[in-house]
Amino acid sequence: MAQFETLLDNRPLDLVICDMAPNMSGNAVSDQARSFYLCELALDFASQHLKTGGSFWSKSFRVQAIRNTWQPCAKFRHCADAQTRSLAQSLQ
Repeated sequence: MAQFETLLDNRPLDLVICDMAPNMSGNAVSDQARSFYLCELALDFASQHLKTGGSFWSKSFRVQAIRNTWQPCAKFRHCADAQTRSLAQSLQ
C-alpha cells in the first residue's frame, strides 16, 4: 500500500474500486467478517485519497447485522446498497 501511495504523489483520485474478497473458509460468519474488514480498509483508503465529488465502489459479502452497523454512507453524498441475484438466492 505504501508503494501505491508513493506513486499517487498526493494526487487525489476520481474513483476507488474495491473488488477484494477474502479467501473463503466456508464459515459464513468468519467469511463475512473478513469481507467487512476488507471493505473498511478500502473505505479508509478512499476517504484519504478521493477528490471532492469522487466515487467509491465496493463489493462485500454482508449479512443484516453488519449492514445495520456499517455506516459508510455518512461520508458520501450518494450511497446505494446492492445485492447480486445469485447472492440473494444463496442467502434464502
